Amino acid sequence: MNRRSFRFAFLRAASMLGALCLAVPALAQIPVTVNLNLIELFERTCSEGPPEVCPNDMYIRVNIGSNIPGNDFVRYDFPDNVGNPHPPVVPVASRVIMLNGSDGNITVDIEVWDRDDAPGSDDRMPIDGGFTALRVRYDLTAGGESEYAASGTGDNSVSIRFKISSEGNDVDGDGIPDNLEAFGIRDAGGNLIADLAAMGANPRRKDVFVEIDCMVSDGNGNGYNPLDPADHSHCPAEAAMADVVQAFANAPVPNLDGTQGVQLHLDVGRLYGAGRVVPVPGAGGAAGSYGDFGSGGTPIPEAGNTIIDWDGPTGNPATSFYSLKAAPNNFFNAGRALAFRYAIFGHQTNLRAAANDCTSGWAEDIPGNDFMITLGGVNAAGARCWTRDANGFSVGSRGEQAGTFMHELGHVLGLRHGGSDEINNKPNYLSVMNYTFQPCMVPASAAAGVPGACDYSRIGPQPGGMNDLNETSLDECAGVGGGLGFGSVNWNGDRVFPGGPALFQGATCAAPNNGSNAVADVNNDGVCITFGPNGAQDSAVVLDDNLTCPSFLCPGPGNPGSINDGPNRICNSQAAADDVQLASVGTTPGQPDLLKSFNDWGGLVFGFRDHPSFSDGVASPVKNEADPDAIRLAREYLAQVAGPDMKLTKSGPATILPGQTVTWTTELGNPGNGPALLVVLTDTAPGAAPFVQNLGTQAAGAAFTRSAQYRVPAGACPMDLVSEAQVSYRDLAAGTFTRTARAVTRVLDIVPPTLTLALSQNALWPPNHKLATLSASITVTDNCDPNPRVRLVSITSDEADNGLGDGDTANDIQGAAYGTDDRSFQLRAERSGRGTGRIYTITYEASDASGNRTTQQATVTVPQSN
Repeated sequence: MNRRSFRFAFLRAASMLGALCLAVPALAQIPVTVNLNLIELFERTCSEGPPEVCPNDMYIRVNIGSNIPGNDFVRYDFPDNVGNPHPPVVPVASRVIMLNGSDGNITVDIEVWDRDDAPGSDDRMPIDGGFTALRVRYDLTAGGESEYAASGTGDNSVSIRFKISSEGNDVDGDGIPDNLEAFGIRDAGGNLIADLAAMGANPRRKDVFVEIDCMVSDGNGNGYNPLDPADHSHCPAEAAMADVVQAFANAPVPNLDGTQGVQLHLDVGRLYGAGRVVPVPGAGGAAGSYGDFGSGGTPIPEAGNTIIDWDGPTGNPATSFYSLKAAPNNFFNAGRALAFRYAIFGHQTNLRAAANDCTSGWAEDIPGNDFMITLGGVNAAGARCWTRDANGFSVGSRGEQAGTFMHELGHVLGLRHGGSDEINNKPNYLSVMNYTFQPCMVPASAAAGVPGACDYSRIGPQPGGMNDLNETSLDECAGVGGGLGFGSVNWNGDRVFPGGPALFQGATCAAPNNGSNAVADVNNDGVCITFGPNGAQDSAVVLDDNLTCPSFLCPGPGNPGSINDGPNRICNSQAAADDVQLASVGTTPGQPDLLKSFNDWGGLVFGFRDHPSFSDGVASPVKNEADPDAIRLAREYLAQVAGPDMKLTKSGPATILPGQTVTWTTELGNPGNGPALLVVLTDTAPGAAPFVQNLGTQAAGAAFTRSAQYRVPAGACPMDLVSEAQVSYRDLAAGTFTRTARAVTRVLDIVPPTLTLALSQNALWPPNHKLATLSASITVTDNCDPNPRVRLVSITSDEADNGLGDGDTANDIQGAAYGTDDRSFQLRAERSGRGTGRIYTITYEASDASGNRTTQQATVTVPQSN
């Protein structure tokens, strides 16, 4: 037989990932596809004619997994095309192996047969020395490809060269082959690179792995020290990363084992402690984790790497992300790329400007595998971009770090700023992918099971989901829908009268406010005017038109600025100087009419290794990302078109008497444009613990009333009884507010003092016409006033001062200081000789601080006779 060569191209590059979860199901349930691809096969002799006419008379029999009971040979026949080359790509054999829980090794048996014309006369050809069968061992746990070669000896022998590769079936759909989730990532030598199982991977649950490195700055050149106030770190706070892992663990994503959630595993190295790994269980049984998995948390010196990018923007110099990731820096082990995405918490990037760019982060592609978070530096005006650390460096708050990380991770998982589109700031899209909610400010709804804060959107469009918002026909009473319980939203901001309650329009509105649907720009994307080449805002903003960037940055690099149509969807502003009028005054600018929600969790793209950007240096970066002003302005606009306006009043009687019961009434109402969320009422009455009631969501137009009673003690003294109420709440844009009200009820004191009076003499004798000095003994008490006021009111005589027969003396009462607390005075021992005797009457009054008065009288007589 003539020598003949058959070459077959490699069918596919097989990848090996591995993860061994502590709760991995039986390995027999993990399928692995094993492929055998022939590289070269030729007969050493051909006895049937010259090579150019030697017929194709060979076939191959292969048993993949011959050590597994029940597996048998499969036959591959070469096409019978004498003298012509064979097709360049032909797979010889492929079989799905169910791992049996042993050592992960399988045997592969190969036979080459010579096909003869006579039935039953085919011969096995020597393939391995004098042997007619070749057996090789393939290690599924090592992964990758293994190449083998063998040659037979003697007549009709063959030489063969082939590759065996394997790929795990991804039954849980997380982009990581299941056999590799069980056995880990290994290098070409079989050494374990990443034991994903020890990190919590499970072949029957969705797992996402991210390695995180971060920049640190040595502010004074003496080496980075976290305790040095001149140094700072952009490494993420543990609480921020825990928030993200928790959000994924709580995700409404079903798994094959009946659990729910996405298991996010963050390798932060020794950032939070050497060897420390923190499991984060979710409500549905899945569990993410973060900590020291052996490779993350590498500090990247900020010096020389202050600005990082995807090496794309011309004229904006920076350090390429990929140069940090790969050689010569090697912050990321390339072998891990089979399972790990890679993120850097850096200082700044240059999406908007070559320097002083406050862009929060940047993903390389949608989907992708690399992303950065950049929460450092200052803006063009010299202000810190994001929340400062204790020493004043911009590093981002917990919510900014967690939300931006989750936002950029969302991009590499296939999400856009509108979920499936690039329509941003949609009120019916509750996700950190929405600028309005990016800093972990997603509004919560207990009614719809939306936990809020750090979250992707859980609810897609109708039916059964969020309402589509058609800006040309908005049913305000339907609100955003989705079972959120948020109620009506007065999108166009009209009122019954200025300052009055909202007027709702829509087909579902109850009388008398029903009518045609409303028109409004609910996400502020209708551009009326853009600013011209002179770089200045020359046009005035009129009526409800809206400026889209702050004045000190508008316009500017990366902030071209515009005047938009505002809630009424009509342009009211006129362009001036070189500003450009895109939509005439009185018209509606071009913008999407229909705003749809999107179920982010249900739309995640877990696979990333088959995407072009999987290769380092290949990127199609996200075109727009948020800076602090984009987030702030988006929040402010949503607060404008859908903000609540909680009114809190407290009423009660102005006065109350001891022993009576006072009733205070607390009234809470929301006449604003939209719902108040997380409403908590705290009502406090004297002598009682605060009454705290979680009222949840108070929709626009909602009202709440409660009464509280208090019995005034019978012996209560004058005081102000104060009943206070406070309500705290949030709007849809995560703005936090409080309102307070108080009612004051005065306890009245109507009990006069008690006064006792005694005189030093009650009779004067003899009537010698002389003055006698008397003193008054007074005791006064009051239930409330410790020092009641005492005053001498009067001293009177029932006889005239100088009457008949009294000796004709005047001024019979002397030394009395009326109106004062005078307790000593003189009375004349004198009476009329013609009468029955004289009676002096002395009157004292006691008064308390409340003005209550009491009087007592005492008498002194001058008898007619003894």
